[in-house]
Formats: sequence, C-alpha cells, structure tokens
Amino acid sequence: MLIPKVLHQTWKTKDLPAPFAAYRRTWQRLHPDWEFPLYDDDDCRSFVASHFPQMLALYDGLPTNIQRADVFRYLVVYKLGGVYADVDMECWKCIEPLLEGRRCVFGTEATFGRRLQRKLGYRHPYQVANCIFATAPHDPFLKFAIDHLRAANPANFVPGRRAVEETTGPRFLTRLLQEHRELFPDLMLLPQIHWMPPTRPTYPNLFPFNVHIYCKHHFAGTWTGLHSGADEPQTLKERYAQRWHHPAPWFRHDFQPTRLAAHFVRRLRAAFSARVLPATMPNARDAPDARTAH
Repeated sequence: MLIPKVLHQTWKTKDLPAPFAAYRRTWQRLHPDWEFPLYDDDDCRSFVASHFPQMLALYDGLPTNIQRADVFRYLVVYKLGGVYADVDMECWKCIEPLLEGRRCVFGTEATFGRRLQRKLGYRHPYQVANCIFATAPHDPFLKFAIDHLRAANPANFVPGRRAVEETTGPRFLTRLLQEHRELFPDLMLLPQIHWMPPTRPTYPNLFPFNVHIYCKHHFAGTWTGLHSGADEPQTLKERYAQRWHHPAPWFRHDFQPTRLAAHFVRRLRAAFSARVLPATMPNARDAPDARTAH
C-alpha cells in the first residue's frame, strides 16, 4: 500500500479510559500487522517541536487542547503517513481495501439539506470528517491545510465549539476541500456509510446494515463542553430542519434508485450464466450437427 500501515491516536495520557481502550483493541485485532502509536500531550508537543519548530508558537498559543489535537493529527500524518482515528472510533472490518492503491483518503462525516448548507456557507451539502483520515507521507492536501493554519489570523483561534470546528476541525477541512477540490485529484472522499455511519438511530453490526460499514464513531464528545458567545443556540425546530440525512446502510451514498433494476438484472444474468447454463447445455461436441439434424 502507498499509505503506511500505521494507526496514529492521541489521548491526554497513556492511560486510556476503558471504553476507548476497548475500541483501540478492535483496530489491533483486525489489523494484526500494523503499528499503533499512542501519543499523550507531552508526546504531541515534543513531536511538533522536533519536526515542525515553525509551528510550535502557533501550537502553544492555541486556546484549547482540542485545537492542538487537531493540528497535531495533520502534522503527524503529513510527516509519517498512515491513518489517524479518534480513540472513540470502533473498527468493524479491516480498512485496507479502502486504502489500496490510494494516496489520500478522507471520509464524509455527514450530508444534509440545502438549508443547513446555506447556513454553513458550503458549496456542497456534505461535511468532511477529521476524526479519521489516511494519507501517504507528505500528502499535498495535508500540506495545503497546514499552510493555511500557519497563515491564519491568531485572533480567530478562540474557545467555543463553533470556533474550533471553523479554525482546525471538520468545517475548516470541508471549506478547503470544497473550494479547492480541483487541486487534489488523488484525494478520495469516501461515502459516509464507510467510516461515519449514523448513531441516531444507530446502525447495528449485523447484516445487511453493516455491508459497507468499516468503522463507527461513537461521538464521546470529550471536548464539546466548550462554549462561547459565538456559539449559536438552536431551537428544536431548527435542529429538526437542519438534521443530518442518514445514508441507506446497504447502498453507497452515490446510489441512484434508477440503477436498481439494472443492478439486479446483472446479478441474475451472472448467476444464470455461471450456474444454470453449464448444467443444462450440452457440450458442443455432443450437440447434433445442424446440417444433418431434421
């Protein structure tokens, strides 16, 4: 694979809470030949100081730990390559088939309606996840993101959930990708169902719900207690109107209903050719000659 078999994860200390340790074991069990470094806060800062000294002032000056965690994940995967996943992500299948032959893989976090798209100011009705992604070392898109962080106005880095998402989190990545997509033809954006299946309601790890699910984010939200005046309260009506659109678990997000008939025709035709015809048709040498048969 072009993407190294390394899963990078971070936590405040080396002592993971029991649920996160259990999720981490699912990755280790399904990827037995991978490496699994776990970085605590001291490890993260030492890595930035050693490999990205020009970013250290920005890193130290960030007002929240989650912003530092966001920046670190971009830096470590850019430098070393591999996969980053939050510690509250559980693995259901080996993800290597999704990475094979690819240099840069991100996932769709959510899709939504036009109303929320307009409110967020996105060009397209989807959001890119930063809780899991994978790239080869020195990926151009990650370099682009890191350069934008270096050039950002420090005054923009303020506490608050909305500010975090806009400055270092998924909204930051989404805007970069949607506004500059043509610069990164090698970037693969996976359908939501692969890495970010819905949790409300949850999709169980049972057939047929799990056909396309490789991992699941449990949204522990250890950082979401942040609030500031920039965070906008929402009424129940607004939350309903802006709800995420859940993907069909057994179809990819780009599936179109008009393809259903053709899909089943192809399956039936393949089954008929592979199983029925060899069992019923005579061999060519046993068939009567058309010139002599009457």
